[in-house]
Amino acid sequence: MIFTSTKPPSLWRCRYRNLFLLLQAINAVRFYTCPDELNFKGPPTTYVTLVIVLIANAAAFIHGLDGGRKNWEMVQHCMVIVGAVYMVNIMICLYHAYRAHERNEDTWNFVWDQVLHWHETFVTSAMWTIARAEARYYETVELLEKTNAEYNSQRPKRTRRRQKNED
Repeated sequence: MIFTSTKPPSLWRCRYRNLFLLLQAINAVRFYTCPDELNFKGPPTTYVTLVIVLIANAAAFIHGLDGGRKNWEMVQHCMVIVGAVYMVNIMICLYHAYRAHERNEDTWNFVWDQVLHWHETFVTSAMWTIARAEARYYETVELLEKTNAEYNSQRPKRTRRRQKNED
């Protein structure tokens, strides 16, 4: 697939890559200061999902620091893992909400703590979209470099003449 634009993806003159790293830093600070999963004593699955989310976010951050198409594809895979974990937490939350009418108030406290996974899912999907745009950008740059190298190898005289005229 050929993409026509070789401009880096940006939003209000801020590179998507920088936005991704900023969102990752905000998530890290939020998880460090007060993770939602530890606010209320819930089922043991919340601790397992916390570890999975932290490892996947750390891997995505490390891959996001280094530019390249393969790295941003790995970031996409990490974001899919995080999104899937959040969806599992949402399903657990809905299950507990269904059973909450017959149980005590502690179940409702757990449900309200887990509702925050909805906004985390939206942030994760935004970060996945950012990673996809960055991967497409690097794919376009690689394709352009490959095309230029092929053109220069097929027409060495024209390129040398152009280089002399530019100097």
